[in-house]
Amino acid sequence: MIEQDGKPFVLTPHTPIYYHPELKAQAEYLQETFAAATGYDLSMKEGAGKKGICLRIDEQAVQQTEGYELTANGKAILITAHDAAGAFYGIQTLLQLFPAEIHSAVRHKNIDWSVSPVTIKDAPNRPWRGMMLDVARYFYDKDFVKKYIDMMAMYKLNKLQFHFIDDSGWRLEIKKYPRLTEVGAWAGSDTHRLGGYYTQEDIKEIVAYAKVRGVEIIPEIEFPAHMLSAVVAYPWLSCSGLQHEVPVQHFISRDLLCVGKETSIQFLRDVLEETVQLFPSRYINIGGDEAVYTQWEKCPKCQEVMKRNGLKKTAELQGYLTNVVAEMMKEKGRTVMGWEEIILRGKINTPVVGVIWHNVNDTTLAEKSGHKAVLTPATHMYYDFPESNTPGEVKAANWRPPISVEKTYSMPLNDYSEKST
Repeated sequence: MIEQDGKPFVLTPHTPIYYHPELKAQAEYLQETFAAATGYDLSMKEGAGKKGICLRIDEQAVQQTEGYELTANGKAILITAHDAAGAFYGIQTLLQLFPAEIHSAVRHKNIDWSVSPVTIKDAPNRPWRGMMLDVARYFYDKDFVKKYIDMMAMYKLNKLQFHFIDDSGWRLEIKKYPRLTEVGAWAGSDTHRLGGYYTQEDIKEIVAYAKVRGVEIIPEIEFPAHMLSAVVAYPWLSCSGLQHEVPVQHFISRDLLCVGKETSIQFLRDVLEETVQLFPSRYINIGGDEAVYTQWEKCPKCQEVMKRNGLKKTAELQGYLTNVVAEMMKEKGRTVMGWEEIILRGKINTPVVGVIWHNVNDTTLAEKSGHKAVLTPATHMYYDFPESNTPGEVKAANWRPPISVEKTYSMPLNDYSEKST
């Protein structure tokens, strides 16, 4: 809801920023943003103010999570929010009301830094507004990740699925298994070496950066497929134990984590233990897509697990593994997420969240099975496809035709729950 009436608010070098004690980080963000574009070093004061810019939390006045109310007049700009995320989104809306130069990292002179009088009441109608960043196939450094988070925050997106692991790279430092990044993070010869990884200190910095901006980072530790980089570092993780190389060109390896070895389960337990220590999110994504089970079919140890647990199809071994890990994570206060295959490969006893990329109707299956779902259909929401067939466009995934921005925006936001009509 938007209302306009009265005199504009004018930002000057003497404008103070008042803030609720829980909003100091958000106030500092606003102060730094103003300083870069305007050259003004605005003062900050904890508490309530009647003039200047005031950041408040009032759960009674604004009752919806991530919601806020912004009022601008000739004397003050007041942002009242339900929580810190709501306050940050109010700040984003405020910045949009200033001239576009407010987003510049370079000082601009002779700009009328004013905001028209307005009252805005805003809250999200979708609790999960996510993006994924694949740093496994294509590594991006810490500064790029921060910029990505900044862009998410500008558009009020709140969930970042951080895809750390794939066949072509392991990007997360795990102290108990140093070869994961010493070996699994790199591909190619010395002269054409590709790769990189994030130290645990890098991750702590990124998580803190995202928190201020209302972005929850959900780590994705992919298995049982898409983990050749781990198998290269520790061949005993696979059924065959054969040595491989990290591929320079991505492909989907047929090497899976061996479910029949207790050492493999312990590996997952150790890796996930370090992961949950780094990421405060209540969700952890285990991937789980595109597994081909030929090695499990041939592996005596995997077949023994099937026999012991009364499983009739090899694919049900994945459901068995998902149950083991979901129970592990439940003990840590975490909920497992994964691509939709995790709810399609046998009965899953612990509620999980399926990320639906292939068949949107699987959201109905998820709910009927006691699970939840996040929609990200490849037909509309995969940005790794080219946008056009224009010659010279950067090489991208090619298993679907080009997806235009127009098509992405045309995706229907349906409610697939049983109570929906």
